[in-house]
Amino acid sequence: MTQEDYENPNLTTKTYRNRVIVPIESVNRSSIRAIRYAKTISENVVAFCVVISEENATEVEAKYAKLKTDIPLKIYYSKFRKVVEPLIEYIESEEYNLTKDDVITVILPQFNVQKKWHRFLHNNTRVYIEKELMKHKHIVVATMPLQLKDDHYVLNHPDYK
Repeated sequence: MTQEDYENPNLTTKTYRNRVIVPIESVNRSSIRAIRYAKTISENVVAFCVVISEENATEVEAKYAKLKTDIPLKIYYSKFRKVVEPLIEYIESEEYNLTKDDVITVILPQFNVQKKWHRFLHNNTRVYIEKELMKHKHIVVATMPLQLKDDHYVLNHPDYK
């Protein structure tokens, strides 16, 4: 950086509009926690789910409706279970209305497991999505971990205070 960059960083006049997308595979504690966090960093939040069938979509929609949230759920179909391509397609669509002042934060729910060998069974999709999204300059990727102990336990247990 040059001296001029330090003297005139435009921190107050050049701001971004933060929009958040939470990709979910299903409605579970991990996805709910990520959605709950998303609401704390932006008023513009969307849950995003890729499904392979109408049956799968109906199931996700029914469970999501039980949350009684005002956050919209966008469902995209992909017969080959591709996740990144439909997500990028949605971000670049007219429906999403991306502008040059937008920064998209994609919050990836992550299920943390205790044993190392369990990691091979969980979170591989998350790693791939993160790697692919990091190639886009207007996308920030955040991970929201879920420990095996639930939020209620952690928030109320004396060991965690």
